[in-house]
Order: sequence, then C-alpha cells, then structure tokens
Amino acid sequence: MNALAICGIALLCYAALMIIGKDQPAIGALIALGGTICLLAPAVLALRLPFSHIQELIEKYDFIGVEQLFKAFGIGFCCDFTSHICKDAGYHSLAHALSFCCKISILLLCLPLWEEIFSFIGGLIP
Repeated sequence: MNALAICGIALLCYAALMIIGKDQPAIGALIALGGTICLLAPAVLALRLPFSHIQELIEKYDFIGVEQLFKAFGIGFCCDFTSHICKDAGYHSLAHALSFCCKISILLLCLPLWEEIFSFIGGLIP
C-alpha cells in the first residue's frame, strides 16, 4: 500500500472526526472504526507475501518451535493494538494489566523453546 494513500485516508478520517465527531460522538466513533479498518485491511493483506516466504524457509530448514514464535507474534500484535485502544479510551490501568497478562502468556507459550535453546547450549559446552 502506498504511504501517501495511508496518510490521505488518515487525514480524511481526521477531518471527518473534527467536523462531525465533535457534535455527534456516536458517528465519530463509527468514522474512527471505519478509518481504522480501511487502514489495517490492506496492511494485513500485504503480510501474506512475507509470511509465505517465511513458511517456505521454515519448511526448507525444518525449524523447531516456529509455531510458538508465530503465536507469540500474534499475541504481541493483538495485545499492543488492544492496549492502545484502551489507552485512547482513557483506561490506562486496564491497558497495563492487559499488557502484563499478554507478556505472561507469551512467556508460558515459549517455555518449550527456552528448553530447546538451553539444551542446545548445554550440548555445546563440554
């Protein structure tokens, strides 16, 4: 997606929010949601090519633990996005609690990976 198109969409949403959102907050929320979807949809679709390339590399080199890494990436992305929504709404404590819970979730998800790393290192040390 073109960076100028992204900026244009964001500026249009901002202008609409300044004109309409002040007087009618419900419609402003819909404009913000629509703008967010218009910005994120092409970005998410653009990730197909890099992820398919990564999938080919994984199949080629038989990397152990890649599922955990992708799940951790997904959890981190969803947590960050949701946390920013909570912060924008003014719920900073909820955003911090969400961030902490997601970090714990990622840590628990990656425990088998840590075991693999430490066993590999242990095999290298005489």
